[in-house]
Amino acid sequence: MQHPHDIREASYDLIQRCNDHIAGCDPDFDAGHEELEREFAELRLLFCNH
Repeated sequence: MQHPHDIREASYDLIQRCNDHIAGCDPDFDAGHEELEREFAELRLLFCNH
């Protein structure tokens, strides 16, 4: 069983980490998502037809 102080400290650490990443994913990563999906769709077509 964890001590209540340890649980509060772990919770505070988790909240701080979430707040550090409040904006979500890297916008540069998200920007290329549509092109990546198109490339995967082309590869699926290529490999499914063989």
